[in-house]
Amino acid sequence: TGRVNLLKALGDNLHRFPSEFPTLFDAMNESAPGDTVGVEAGTVIAQSLTLPDRGIKFFGGYNADYTSRDPLGAPATIQGSLSSSALRFLGGVGPDTEVDGFVIQGGGGLAFSGIPYTGRYGGGIMVNGTSPTLRNLVVTGNSVGSAAELGCGGGIALNGSNSLLENVTVRGNTSVFGGGVFAYQSTATLVGCTVEDNLAITDNLAQPARGGGIHAVASDLTLVDCNVSGHADLAEGGGVYLGSASSLDMTGGAIASNAASGKGGGIFQDGGQLTMHRVAVTNNLKGAGATFATGGGLYLRGVAASLDSLTVTGNTAHAGGGAALEACPDAVLTNSVLAGNTADIYGGGLYANGNTAVELTGNTIAENAGTSAGAGGVYATGGTFTVANTIIALNTGGAAFANGFALGGGAATFTCNDVFGNATADYSGV
Repeated sequence: TGRVNLLKALGDNLHRFPSEFPTLFDAMNESAPGDTVGVEAGTVIAQSLTLPDRGIKFFGGYNADYTSRDPLGAPATIQGSLSSSALRFLGGVGPDTEVDGFVIQGGGGLAFSGIPYTGRYGGGIMVNGTSPTLRNLVVTGNSVGSAAELGCGGGIALNGSNSLLENVTVRGNTSVFGGGVFAYQSTATLVGCTVEDNLAITDNLAQPARGGGIHAVASDLTLVDCNVSGHADLAEGGGVYLGSASSLDMTGGAIASNAASGKGGGIFQDGGQLTMHRVAVTNNLKGAGATFATGGGLYLRGVAASLDSLTVTGNTAHAGGGAALEACPDAVLTNSVLAGNTADIYGGGLYANGNTAVELTGNTIAENAGTSAGAGGVYATGGTFTVANTIIALNTGGAAFANGFALGGGAATFTCNDVFGNATADYSGV
């Protein structure tokens, strides 16, 4: 204790574990706001961990003499247990509490009711009414839920949180809702994060699996240069599921190689707002056993959408191979490429049904397919459509509808477009 007090007097605010303190509790207990608890690279903390509201920096990855740190190449490990989340936080924790440089694994979450469901939450990290900063972490091998119990957030669960997640990889976790990340009533920002290859529990007796990578309820999420990929066996929202009027603002990154048997192989959203800029939506598929999958890349229902500079390629569904818009009050797609998408029935590039207003400006919609019925490029019905400065070309499919732009109902206005080389016809219903 005397040595610790002397170090404090000399202004040493780095508390070294295990070299200086015999237990992690001692290191944290002696820390003051703004101090750093440093954990040596390769150290395994063999217990679930709860961090106090003290504004400390909890950093792993230090070398043996604590003169340098490699948080990604040589992290420490928090090894949780099936009876609890591997990492959680006491009430009041804010962004000045930082966790950086750890692998977080082996957690089994905590039981809650009413946030918003009764179930088990946050296998790896449970953020409940707190807003820590999470940086340079790998969250892997955590699991919540079973056939009999709903699981939400196999990797991370956010409830009432404004957390910043930066350079966090969420991989190989398991849940019913949000195999990677689950958010409820949260306004969270993810920067440079990777959410990949998380697993869905498909035999839950009460709920189908939704949101293999991310599942959000009544939340506003911001994603910057994040990738969500490699999720399968979902009912809806193979990569991302946004429910209860949640909103998403996504810039950069990709939604890729996810699958759902129902709606939204890449993204499913019901209500709220969606803003996407410079995002690749690629190779999202209708899942195994799908009977009528809608929106291979994107499925939006009742969403106010602003989509700019997207690359939507290689996605599949029965309707709306690239994207499907239904009952949206306002949807704007600009400066984007929809190419090489396939719908087994119609709307290979885009399927738009019952929207109030859809605007397509400056896009290229080419080489998509509507295999059986046609409308390989665009199938549009209901509401008003404004199409300007857009190329619709070389789309293929069946003969029931033109494979360029097929209008099944509503009104459309065309200005300065280049529509050519589409099978059967360039236009129908206009």
